[in-house]
Amino acid sequence: LYFPTSHMHESKSRRALLVGAPTAGLRGVERDVGRMGELLSAWDFDSQVCVGPAATREGILSATQLLVATATISTTLVFYFAGHGGQYLVGHDHANWRLLVLDYLAPTRDRSSGEHCGVLLLEVLNLLKGHSRNVTMIFDCGYVMTRPRTSMERVRALPMQEVAWQELPVRYASIEAMSHQLRTKLEYRHHVTVSATKPGAAAFEAEIAGHVSGHLTAELCASLMPVRQSPQPWASIIENVRRRIVERRASWTQDPQVFGDKA
Repeated sequence: LYFPTSHMHESKSRRALLVGAPTAGLRGVERDVGRMGELLSAWDFDSQVCVGPAATREGILSATQLLVATATISTTLVFYFAGHGGQYLVGHDHANWRLLVLDYLAPTRDRSSGEHCGVLLLEVLNLLKGHSRNVTMIFDCGYVMTRPRTSMERVRALPMQEVAWQELPVRYASIEAMSHQLRTKLEYRHHVTVSATKPGAAAFEAEIAGHVSGHLTAELCASLMPVRQSPQPWASIIENVRRRIVERRASWTQDPQVFGDKA
């Protein structure tokens, strides 16, 4: 299957991009990026980090382009994001906005950032497509904001934003083209996507034993360590992550998912 299995050892190159945007009061992002980097180092990945002030919209897109610039079909690629997700509710004008919902990753803002500067998931998919037969994307964020169950938890999602097409950082024609490719191109079958929670549900970070971390990252790293010696499919790994989130973090609403033909 993909990078948690013995097939990874056939790869001549292993490269990862670790993105962390600690916006809107998140406290565990840098620790999550560091922990994921340590895990991937044990798998012999060459990791690039894009965290904090560097994780602007342009910084994330440029780092992703660099990740795939010299990748070949045999390169193992990992894209990891920790931070807030969100959704744009998009229409041609504010009087007619109930047309499309777009998921996005919330970057760090800089002086050049517009009001709506999110990195669309479609953009990430478009940049990663067609470069390798082994691409894994891990998103420790949600896209729907809900109230935390306890005071120890902080939700990793921003409120939905109603926007007009012309307010987005990507042109309508580009979104249409990327959406069409996602529906029709076979190369997307070479992507495995690990999501912190199911669609429509929330993802959280919390403090445990004095350290703040995302539920997904903490329990995914713990679940992946033994897999180096005993390969497992992603479905089994995520089932273990789901169980650990319930047992160790007492969170019954966050439901990690894995998608892709190779999962």
